[in-house]
Parts: sequence; structure tokens; C-alpha cells
Amino acid sequence: MALQRLCAPGSDLAGSEWVKTVAAPGFEGLALQHFYRTAGFLAGVREDLESRLFHRDLNLFNQTLDVVFIDTTSLYVYRDTETEWRKRGYSRDHRPDLPQWVLCVAVNAQGWPIAWEIFPGNTADQKALRQVVAVLRPRFRIRRVTVVADRGMISQDTITMLTEHDQAPFDYVLGCRMRRQKEVSEAVLARAGRYQPVADNLEVKEVRVGARRYVICRNPQEALKDAATREAILDKLRQTVAKQGPKAVIGNRGYARFLKVAQGSVSVDEEAVKRDARLDGKFVLTTNTDLPTAEVAQTYKSLWRLGFALPRRSPLWGHCRNPALPEVARSGKALFTSLNILLFQNYFLATVEDEFDGFIVRAQRAVPSRPE
Repeated sequence: MALQRLCAPGSDLAGSEWVKTVAAPGFEGLALQHFYRTAGFLAGVREDLESRLFHRDLNLFNQTLDVVFIDTTSLYVYRDTETEWRKRGYSRDHRPDLPQWVLCVAVNAQGWPIAWEIFPGNTADQKALRQVVAVLRPRFRIRRVTVVADRGMISQDTITMLTEHDQAPFDYVLGCRMRRQKEVSEAVLARAGRYQPVADNLEVKEVRVGARRYVICRNPQEALKDAATREAILDKLRQTVAKQGPKAVIGNRGYARFLKVAQGSVSVDEEAVKRDARLDGKFVLTTNTDLPTAEVAQTYKSLWRLGFALPRRSPLWGHCRNPALPEVARSGKALFTSLNILLFQNYFLATVEDEFDGFIVRAQRAVPSRPE
């Protein structure tokens, strides 16, 4: 199924026809029923399969589990009704009108997926993270790792859950909400100090607020782009007010954060402009590790691997419509296929890395200095 999604994306029915055109050991015995029955079989052995793959890969590549990357995505479906699992919620695909599932995947530092869970579509990221961590500890007998997660995961409850476990406390590197977290916007970003160059278009600065450690990451090139974008918005705002009057801009989401409305008049809020400029080209991390500041930033940037673990393109997600399957099995089937594709990719990269002196791997793993 994973090979079919890579080579000839289509439905299970299309897959049963595609295998007839491919010469490979065992393919001659595959029929449509095997495609339909795969999800139920995999659901029954999922936990054991994850555990066996995890320990096999540790031995095969002589790895240790010291970092776990966790992220979520959503999978929407064209349905009008909600069910126990299929719920409307925050949509990363900008389709809040459609019900969805929430998917959470954990991968190790080498990019190998080690665990995943499916949640109702209205599940918050923080809740999904807590449940996946609860799975990781006993299933893989993890004692101490560093959990790396995006800014949607951060909360005091999340930090407490990670660090205050009696038997297996975890370290963390978490993205921060620069606008919404008061401590970040008022104390961290306002702190003066020099940035330390790390790589092309990435420089870092450490800030401590009480016992909390923060790392400000800045991309000078992105900072210039952000400043230019803001100036274009302000120019358009001023022109619109001058030509059409205040009513033309009130309620416009693009202008709202720069507007100051007082006694029926509208003007540019210069303080808001200064606050926004403070964010140019930056993202902020918080961590309880002793890692060097540059390594904290590079570790967080590795979250890009989950872009492969959580694909959103229709060839992966859009072809699982067998009505006889329970809805969780249908969503799990698509996710199993996606994770198999990720495994194929990593096996390939691990195989060719030595032969090609790392060139392919470096090209594959090249990422922007500022995460999306």
C-alpha cells in the first residue's frame, strides 16, 4: 500500500489493479480483499509492531533514544455529520467547516517514527501531547529523553507533566507563543544583548527570566522580509483610510493589530508597530536542558522531520473510503501508509549516506533557518 501511494496514488480498488502491473515477490497473490482487510489487521498488532520496530532500529543502527520530536496535524473528511471521533475543530488545512481527526506522531532524532495516536477532531494539541508521552514512557521503557514540540503544545500543565514524573522525568525544548505569552512578549523579547551566529541566517541569544531559560532565534533575512511586509500593510492602511475613510478598515483582520480607534477616529498605533517589529525574523524557545544555546536552536529546527511523518497531500489521505471499515480504522490505515513511506525514505537515506558521502542526506535535510 505504501509503494502504491508513492508510485500510483489512488484508492484501495485502484491499488488492487496496480499490483497486477508490478513484478515483485508476493504481489501475484494480492487481491482487493487484502487491501480492505489491512487496517483491521494492523490495528490489532499496532502496539506490538511499534515496540518491535523501535527496538529493532535501536539495535540495527546502534542508536540511543535521547530526543523525541512530537507534533500534530489534522485530517479532514468530506462529511456533513460529526461522530465520536470525527469532530470539527482547529483546522490546519483552513477547512473549519469539515469534521476531522487529530493525528499525533512521535519520531526520534534520526527521523524514525516510533509512535502515533489518533484523537477526536476537537482535541487540543496539549492534550494530544500529554497522551502520547503517557504512551511513550511504559511502552518503550523510556527513562529520560528530551521532548521537542512546537509552540501549540506549550502550557504550564505540559511542562509539569514532562518534568515532574517520579520515574521518568523528561527534558524539553518547546516553542513559545511570542504574542500570547506575556512573559515572552514583555520580558524575553525586550531583553538587550548580542546574538551569537550559528549558521547561515540563524543567530541566537539566551535570556533567563527567573528560573526559566529562553533562547531567542533570529533570521536576519526573514527579519528584513517581515519589516517590508509590515511596511506594505501600513502603506495600504494609510491609503485606504485617506481615500475611503475609517469604516473601510475597521474590522479588517489584516489591519486590526495596527489600528488605534479613539472617539470615532482611526489612526496607526505606533506602539503596536514597535511591538510587532520586535518579532521580526524571530522565534522563541524555552528549555530546561543544559544544551548549548546553538544546539537548542538546531534541535528545535529538526522538527521539520515531522513534515514527512504527517503528510497532508490528498494521495496519502484521500483514498480510504471503504464504508465497511470503522472510522478509526480508516484513518489509521492512511496513517500507517504514511509512516511506512517515512520508513522507506529513512532506510534509503541510511543506506546511501556512506556511499555518497552524505551529499544526498544533507540536501534532503536542508531546512530554512526559521521554522514555519
